[in-house]
Amino acid sequence: MLKFRYEARNYLHYPDFLVERQGRPRLLLNVRTQAYLHTRQATRAFSAAAALADALGWEYQTWSEPENVLNLNLRFLGGFRFTPHKFKELSPRLLSTCTKPVHLDTLSQITRPEALARPVIFHLLWTQGLRADLTRPLGNHTLLTRPPSA
Repeated sequence: MLKFRYEARNYLHYPDFLVERQGRPRLLLNVRTQAYLHTRQATRAFSAAAALADALGWEYQTWSEPENVLNLNLRFLGGFRFTPHKFKELSPRLLSTCTKPVHLDTLSQITRPEALARPVIFHLLWTQGLRADLTRPLGNHTLLTRPPSA
């Protein structure tokens, strides 16, 4: 419970999470819907939480529901959550091709057969073997990269 004073009044706020992270500062986190995110009450409480986190050397974040494009992309990729046909055969070839950012259509055309490559690419995106900016519409122009540890 966070007790704070604002404009000569006392307030209470319960942040949603305190996240312990190995090798990184703690993260104080609030989660609110977009509809509530910018209300006066939320702004006041989140400012107090951010100030507390800063004073303690922690990080602070406010999370809300993903934007519509992200939701659509995640729903689409969720259809590829199960390992597709020829995954073991095609995924090493796809990943070895991604030594630098590459467009989705280019990667799928390089790896034959293309019809089997795309489900493998989408499964790799779902499992984070490949990365892309999912806040933008997913399509042939989407740039794919390998995560640093892959």
